Amino acid sequence: MARPTRKREAVQATQLDMPVKYGAEAIHQDIEAAKDRGLHLAKYFKLHLHPADMAPSSGFKLDPLPRGVTINQVYTDYLRYLYAHTRNFFQDHVFHGQQVWQTLALSMEIVLAHPNGWGTREQGVLRSAAVAAGMTTEAKSREQISFVTEAEASVQFCVCQPQTSTFLTSGMNLVVCDAGGSTVDTTVYNVTSAQPTLQLKETKASACIQAGAIFVDDAAESWLRGRFKAAGLDQDDIDACTADGLDHFINFTKPNFSGTEDVLDLKVGKRRLNVASISIQGGRMKVAKSNVKSFFDGCVDRIINSVTSQSSGLYNPYYILVGGFGDSPYLKSMIRTRFGGSNRLTTSNIPGAKAVADGAAIWAVTKSVVSRAARYSYGIPVVTPYDQFNTEHVGRTIINSPSGTRKVGGAWSEIVAKDTVMADNSSVKQSYYQEFSSLHEVPNTISQTLYSTLLSSSYKFMRNKSGVIYSDWTAVCDVSANVQDIKSVMTRKYNPGVGPYFVLDFQIAIHFGGTQLSAHIEWEQNGRTMTGPATVIPASLK
Repeated sequence: MARPTRKREAVQATQLDMPVKYGAEAIHQDIEAAKDRGLHLAKYFKLHLHPADMAPSSGFKLDPLPRGVTINQVYTDYLRYLYAHTRNFFQDHVFHGQQVWQTLALSMEIVLAHPNGWGTREQGVLRSAAVAAGMTTEAKSREQISFVTEAEASVQFCVCQPQTSTFLTSGMNLVVCDAGGSTVDTTVYNVTSAQPTLQLKETKASACIQAGAIFVDDAAESWLRGRFKAAGLDQDDIDACTADGLDHFINFTKPNFSGTEDVLDLKVGKRRLNVASISIQGGRMKVAKSNVKSFFDGCVDRIINSVTSQSSGLYNPYYILVGGFGDSPYLKSMIRTRFGGSNRLTTSNIPGAKAVADGAAIWAVTKSVVSRAARYSYGIPVVTPYDQFNTEHVGRTIINSPSGTRKVGGAWSEIVAKDTVMADNSSVKQSYYQEFSSLHEVPNTISQTLYSTLLSSSYKFMRNKSGVIYSDWTAVCDVSANVQDIKSVMTRKYNPGVGPYFVLDFQIAIHFGGTQLSAHIEWEQNGRTMTGPATVIPASLK
């Protein structure tokens, strides 16, 4: 499922929290009349799921969801709607469609595309919503549901097009910029093999910024509202003219603006509307090119800065611009001007094509990306020997461990560092141990919580001296393993100062398969390496 465009990223719900309109049907309602009927619009709902480090800029006003409606419920309803229409279309357009669907649905692969900045937490919400929507069962959800980032899906779409695939050669660098409704994702790939099959290596962690098309709309709306207010219109007229002007801007001006026009027309009201002080005649408002450029330039500047940062140090890269906002003539011209002309820029301008949706299907079949870069650092909290001369240690609660060593908690143990390039379906392991005073204290389950952070590995502690986790760390998942006859796994050790104690050695392995993260625990037992289940439990949505 590709992300919806701005016009379709909306749901209307009744006072009973039941959805009645979706996508374009919801947007094209008379909002005030809908409110009178007890309907509420859930607009830009995807932004409510963004992680904290992707929060919209302070100047953007994100409307709350309808009262009593959660983001989980919105996604469940939306996926149920999409799934039902997909099933009905298939059954109506394929010979013996109903029988074919019933036969294949049990083994179908569901591919969900999402912004680059989303991780296990957001994937967990989508997975749960897909189950609640009846697309699969909880037991089969990990087997049937796959996730791919929008940028990776887009590059799959582009490199499979004849005009692109013919010039790909081994060693070439591709900078893919997916400019969508809210997020703009930029990812760098190196072509490790072009023939006989295409293989791509992600060379650094992708960048995800809030600079999509809705922020252009927001800037236009603020400007229009300010102009109408300054002209002395009453509040009802301000609201009506702003709504009309914004609708015309979104549907006509924005998708066609190239930056070469001197003056543009916006329809802001009926033909009888005339306000000479702000150049409105016959319901149409004259807007200078400089004003329209100002709506775009905040986002365009951020996009160019992000692409510049991602492509830094690359030799002669090619640029691929995709996404709904990527179709903007103005954005295309600015990208071309900054990064070397049309001969180094490719866009996905195939009529009727959706780069993310089509690319997600291609991704599921080809799996041509063989290496990816970790966007976060991953690890767990541990205890570390107390150092009285280390100011980071002083003031923390001292723990007297079973081995007799004085330790402090809250230390950070990194398993995978941010920007580490990992081969697809590969794992990284880190060894750990737990100490116990007696065998009676040892549980049958080894359990740890995995955390992520964007901070560098130079940070040694993830908790402050009061034991509170710093805001830069986020719980990713819980990983556990049941160990049969765990006493046979323990190692008996002895310290003259405290006597005997017992040590449980184990490893935590983080596995990167596709764009999904999983983890499991390993341990040695009777000369064999034992592996716990890949138990990944997304952190609860906050």
